[in-house]
Formats: sequence, C-alpha cells, structure tokens
Amino acid sequence: MRVEEGDGVVYEPLVRPPLVEAVCEVRFAPTDQWDLTVPGRLYDRIRDEFPLREQAQSFALQLGEGAQPAVPAVQRTLDRVLMNREDGSALVQVGPHQLAVHHKLPYPGWSDFYALIRRMLGMYLEIVPSTPVRVGLRYINQIPVSSAETMEIGSLITLDPPIPTEIDRSLESFYQRYELQYEEPEGILIHQTGLQLSPEGERIVILDLDFGSLPNSAPGLSEADPWLQAAHDRVEQAFQASVDPELLDRMRRGDP
Repeated sequence: MRVEEGDGVVYEPLVRPPLVEAVCEVRFAPTDQWDLTVPGRLYDRIRDEFPLREQAQSFALQLGEGAQPAVPAVQRTLDRVLMNREDGSALVQVGPHQLAVHHKLPYPGWSDFYALIRRMLGMYLEIVPSTPVRVGLRYINQIPVSSAETMEIGSLITLDPPIPTEIDRSLESFYQRYELQYEEPEGILIHQTGLQLSPEGERIVILDLDFGSLPNSAPGLSEADPWLQAAHDRVEQAFQASVDPELLDRMRRGDP
C-alpha cells in the first residue's frame, strides 16, 4: 500500500524490514584543505555519542617499472578513523577528504537518519570547509531464503535471473548489477542483487541499492538537503519495485 502526497509517494512502513545497513558518504575535492588532525577534532565533538574509536588501514600493491620483473611492494594507504556508538547501531567514518555516516540496526527511520547525516556533515564542514565531489546514499538489505523458497527467487525479488528451460537447474548463487541514470535528481542508481551465504551459513538474497551523484555533478552544499531527500525517494522506490509484492505485504504485517 502507498499513499500519494503531492508530487511524492509515502509508502506504508514495514514491521519487518530486511535492512541491515544504511550509509551516506560524501567525498570532497582532493584540493581542499585537509590534515591528519581532522578526525581527532571531529571525535572531540562527538565522543559522547560515538565514544569507541578505531583506526582502519588499507593496503595496496605497488608494481615496479621497467623491463625486468619486479617484486610488488606493499604500500599502506592513508588511514580512516571509525567512531562507533557503544551499542554498535551507528558509526561515523572519516578519511582524507571523505565523511561517511553508517546506521545499522535498529534503524530509526529516514527522518532520524537524515538528521544524523546533517549534524555530522555540519560539524565536519565547520572543522574543514570543503566542496563535495560525490554524494551517495546506500541501503543494504538481506532477505532470508527459506527452504521452501530455495528454488523460487522470484518469490522474493522481481529481478530473478531469467534461466532458459534447457539449463534450468538448482541455483547455488547469482549476481546482477544494473546502473540506472536519473535526471531528478541527477545521479546513478547502482542496483545489485545476489544470492549468497550469511556468516551463519544461511542462504540470503542481497538487495543493495546505492544512489550517487554523477561525476563532476555533485550537489553544492546549498542543494545537498533536497538532493538527499530526492535520492532517498529513488532508493525507496527501487526497493518497493524490486521486492515481490506478496513478500512486501508480509513485511508490512510483520509475518514471517
């Protein structure tokens, strides 16, 4: 069920949503001012809410140049700092010219998540004024596959893999990725679905929806708020269209 409100659509909330994580990431121009004190200065402001701090390091292989074979050198990239809530429900990630706000479970709804994004972004920009070059909003969902639905991916999502009759066999795994361009707001929806095992060994269908601004077309700071609201509408619309209608009804009622 959905309710029309003006030019927008408000969907009936789900009692049993499959969401496992929502992420808003903002990348800033590499020419902007930034130094290694930025994460610590942000942490000082939010440590009461996000007291658990850790450092994440990335590594990359650097290949040598020239005609002779060379042994790849492992180089450490710049660190990112993760600041977590004690209950693990949310975290803020800061790296060079990058801010990401993650919300896991329990998810409070878009209104509260949006308020958290605005608050963290406002604090970051007070510390280091910056120009966005990419803004993205991503929602990751996990839909359990019961034994009765193992062979019926179409009973879970509307984009089930089309398999010809001649090779129709038991489906162990699949992966699909679509990149869909939008004009309002300007952006690309990366729509990914796949079948995989959870850490507990259960079969799950992943529905991963990531709406990001186009290259060199990130919204300015004055347009960031309406852009995020519109991006969320696109993600919600894609979710509603991608989940089987009968399963959606069960999620709304809270049925298993």
